[in-house]
Amino acid sequence: MSTRIESQQPIDIQAVIAELQAIEPDLADQRKAAFRQVYPNIVEKLTAGVKEGKLVELLSRQGILKSRATFKKWTAELDEGREVVRVSSLRQSLQNARRSKEAARS
Repeated sequence: MSTRIESQQPIDIQAVIAELQAIEPDLADQRKAAFRQVYPNIVEKLTAGVKEGKLVELLSRQGILKSRATFKKWTAELDEGREVVRVSSLRQSLQNARRSKEAARS
């Protein structure tokens, strides 16, 4: 949809700025922004061994997520294009390190 308005009136930049500032993101954008903000905490908890399901449940209860699929999608988007060790791989490495320490103590 294209809207073209031709006007001979000068553009009121201050009015445009005021209207732009008044625009609120829709709920989906707000939820995604909230997820982005808490994502470092999510990674921290996953790395510490907290189950993904617990995090999905909490984020759903808070109104950030609607489904586990959304969690997976947004997580993948945030990880995309960065050198990121997948949480499951990191968790596996931590578990292996713990087992090695325990075996060495025995």
